[in-house]
Amino acid sequence: MQTAPEIGINELRKLIQTITERFDYDFSNYSSASFKRRIQRFIEIKRLGSVENLVNKIISGEIKKNDLFTEVSVNVTELFRDPSFWKYLRKVLQEQNLSQNLKIWQVGCSSGEEVFSLMILLNDLNLLNKAEVISTDFNTGIIDKAQSGLIPGKSMELNTSNFIKTGFKGELANYFMPEGDNFKLNKDLLSKIKFKEINLVKDMYNGSVDMILCRNILIYHNPQLQNDILKKFHQSLNMSGLLILGSRETVEWSEVASKYTMLGPEERIFRKNKV
Repeated sequence: MQTAPEIGINELRKLIQTITERFDYDFSNYSSASFKRRIQRFIEIKRLGSVENLVNKIISGEIKKNDLFTEVSVNVTELFRDPSFWKYLRKVLQEQNLSQNLKIWQVGCSSGEEVFSLMILLNDLNLLNKAEVISTDFNTGIIDKAQSGLIPGKSMELNTSNFIKTGFKGELANYFMPEGDNFKLNKDLLSKIKFKEINLVKDMYNGSVDMILCRNILIYHNPQLQNDILKKFHQSLNMSGLLILGSRETVEWSEVASKYTMLGPEERIFRKNKV
């Protein structure tokens, strides 16, 4: 595979402008280093040779939105990634003593493993019937993949290891049915997830939620966009709601920092303060 040439700043600006005009999505506030790496990989995979050729094929319609966005998106994950986080979330939810419904927004559905992990945890805590779960992404191709409920069979050894480390009893296989070389999440769990397209750059979630699960998404945006997204999250969260971020993400530098309390040093789980 031929290595794509280094992308210059003017080429990057032209590409972002073209994507914005053709696909109505603005990547200008994404981490430029991460975005360039993913674009270079796309150019190599498609054997395009240069950013100029990519721009021309976007304009001509030869490069489709979902093809490009699927490569640019961060879509590699696993069930119960970071088991220590899931153990801590279990503890937090157990301490909630929930007597009413729980509305959860899971941001960045990727290939589905994060929201599937959430559904398995809710089921184990007997909260499934109290929970309404919305999983969103800006890429409809990614949403379609997650909506299928499929995970690759080759990942089940790692997934099972994470499942055990998280402290579950029983077998992970009880939550899936084999389907060819893949495994499919049980229908009673999959059917309870509402998948939706939301563009965090310009859209707001239409409604209020009790918990936002957004791990390892903000790190791919620059500080300005991170701050804007965190403000949107604060508006969407009910009072005393939970905002859950990745291990390298925080609200502590943002405009909404004073409006949250971090639950503990173990994980990045923040509770929205009462006014």
